Amino acid sequence: MKPADVERLLLTLLPALALTAGACDSKKSGDDGKAKVADRDKAGGDGKSAGDGKSADDGKSADDGKSADDGKSADDGKSADDGKSADDGKSAGDGQSADGGRIAEPEEPRPPSCPSGSWCGPKKAAYKIADKKKPASLGCPPSLAGGAQHAAIEKDKVYEGLWIGSGALYANIDEAATEAKRKTGDADTCCYTWVESCPGGRPCLDDRGAPVTADLRDGDGWLEARFALDLPDSLRASAAEQWLDDAAMEHASVASFNRASLELMAVGAPPHLLRGHQQAALDEIEHARLCVSLASACGAEPQEPGPMKVPLPREPDLARLAADTFVEGCVGETTAALVMERAASGAQDDRLKSILARISGEESDHAALAWATVAWAIEQGGSRVLEAVKARAEELRETLPRGRTAEPGPLALAGRLSTTELERARFDAWLGIIEPMLARLG
Repeated sequence: MKPADVERLLLTLLPALALTAGACDSKKSGDDGKAKVADRDKAGGDGKSAGDGKSADDGKSADDGKSADDGKSADDGKSADDGKSADDGKSAGDGQSADGGRIAEPEEPRPPSCPSGSWCGPKKAAYKIADKKKPASLGCPPSLAGGAQHAAIEKDKVYEGLWIGSGALYANIDEAATEAKRKTGDADTCCYTWVESCPGGRPCLDDRGAPVTADLRDGDGWLEARFALDLPDSLRASAAEQWLDDAAMEHASVASFNRASLELMAVGAPPHLLRGHQQAALDEIEHARLCVSLASACGAEPQEPGPMKVPLPREPDLARLAADTFVEGCVGETTAALVMERAASGAQDDRLKSILARISGEESDHAALAWATVAWAIEQGGSRVLEAVKARAEELRETLPRGRTAEPGPLALAGRLSTTELERARFDAWLGIIEPMLARLG
């Protein structure tokens, strides 16, 4: 059975495909002249949205990147079908599509997430980048430090295998792997599993697939509001650093959506998709400002993004556009929405909870926009485009690890999930939302 928040988000996103379902079978394919994409069930939806509890079929379109509660469709401010969902407004809340078919429960795959992996190295190297002093486990530090250690990790080859991207790094000891080393007589090696924090909006990826962000600098130009969170002093620095990492990712999302707008124009996309991407970029500006404000609320001096080296638009090809949109939007934004919803559910401060719920709701709108964009591209390009999306999904399934059982961390007071909670959210997003959505593409 899916967790309730996963089911709600799935039902919020399904109409993004239902609005365009059924047209694929008549489109031309770039390879064989005719797309033979399987008929897709049209999904209704009266499930509640992740952010505001509004119904997914009460007259709101899900394919334009707009909030589900603004009552406007992609083109003319009207609902997709006189105030009902794309087929007949029937509820999917009981796990059924609107035409009576069950929503497929896929076999448990290996889900993609933000960058994650494992690393084993000498105790000395582990202690060099260890987090705050905690009781040792098997003679090793139980956790490694976050983003502040990127430079040290990048310079020393002993850390090869640890992520050196733009987000904060979270690494916890892998006791089973470390104990295995001890059984072979290796008393000096410490093993860890790690994950990078990157729920902050749609990533802006370069030609290598690495996220691009601006460096932060002193300044209050992006500070949305000044307030303080009631946190233990021991948690403030770590929480502030994580919110600043998210601020940089949200800022980069502005560039990602604007680049996507240019790429969509190059392939003749309809106005509602262009409008949705422009609105999403405006949303991400506010998300970046809110993250800067949350870092300040945790005690950080005001920071703002500096100059950013924005990647150029990529080749105008429907298959390429759909595959990249799947990774950056369908996976990235779907996961971000679920992460933020779970962070909001664990927050105690009312202002913090409200901010996280707002971000979650808008990220779910962006996810719906991404799925609608992929569906449109498949309808235009046919089987060649569909296969490109499936191939990218398969790459992610095969190379990234499973999530673990979630264990809450101390930074919940600051609206932050623990490493295992992040992994679990990404696992649940893939299994419970992304796989069923992929199945409905064809």
